[in-house]
Amino acid sequence: MANLVPQLAKKRIAFEYWVRVLTAWFLLWAVAFVIGGVLLFPVYIFTKTQVAVHAESASAAEESVVDYETVSAELKQANIQAQLVIEDARKTRASDYVSLFNSLEGQGVVITELNFSKNKTIVEPIRLTGIATDREALAAFRERLLAHPAIATVNLPISSLAKESDITFNMTISMVKNASL
Repeated sequence: MANLVPQLAKKRIAFEYWVRVLTAWFLLWAVAFVIGGVLLFPVYIFTKTQVAVHAESASAAEESVVDYETVSAELKQANIQAQLVIEDARKTRASDYVSLFNSLEGQGVVITELNFSKNKTIVEPIRLTGIATDREALAAFRERLLAHPAIATVNLPISSLAKESDITFNMTISMVKNASL
């Protein structure tokens, strides 16, 4: 069989053939990518909404963590304040000592001065100054002081009993440790 097609035309036909084949393959790949994109679009929308939902729940959880930390800090501060109030309520106040000695004063004894100092929970010896009408009133006052369970010792110098009436006295009183008034 004789080949009547010239060599140059053969090359052009082969070139045109390969251009058509490549074009067909590119079109097939383009159609496949478009179909794949259309099929993946619902997955993209679903994923995007799920990410948005989880982002909202994560931000809500973050807010609750911040609220928890705030409440936790406030609760710790309230606990510290409550401990201070409880400790303060357990402490004996100066007015309690004044009330104690005024209640034990009795007739014929007037307390004019009350001096004491407190080192944390320990009360240093109390110095009590006053005026008694007579020796019996002063001795009775001393006995009332000693009878009280919160008072350990009462030191009344003997020189205070030298006068018979209008006696100015100075006493040193030691309190029992951790005794409530």
